[in-house]
Amino acid sequence: MKEKVNCSLKMKEEKMACLQVYAWESQKWPRFLKVKLDVGQQKGLLFKLARHFKVNEPMLSYSHKRGANAKHSENGGAGSYEHRAWGSVIRLGSITTLGTLCHEFAHHLNWSRWRKGGHGRTFKRELKRTYTFAKRYLPSTLEPVATE
Repeated sequence: MKEKVNCSLKMKEEKMACLQVYAWESQKWPRFLKVKLDVGQQKGLLFKLARHFKVNEPMLSYSHKRGANAKHSENGGAGSYEHRAWGSVIRLGSITTLGTLCHEFAHHLNWSRWRKGGHGRTFKRELKRTYTFAKRYLPSTLEPVATE
């Protein structure tokens, strides 16, 4: 019984750390959540990121339940990253934000360089590098995002 309690406590701590990373990220780089990308823009930017950081380009997968077009998504989130034996996959919506793409690519960079997953110290380092490079793809002027 004690083992189960420790396990659930650890899971809660990991989830809290994960939520803290999301909050820190949206606070530090809020402009990236306002830039919407379609499928073609996502593929182009992913190619540029992989070339710049000298890593293999991950595959993109799309879902209507993910990204900025998802009903449950307030800030364009809901991406995911998976590393498999045959390659890496980033899952996004057909329309997603620049911030979500950067976040998921940082997972890929973290795995490619450090063989680590999650939202730890090395992930945060790669996240900062990804956002710093992606700043050049922010529009010079951003119009306020219309709220529905």
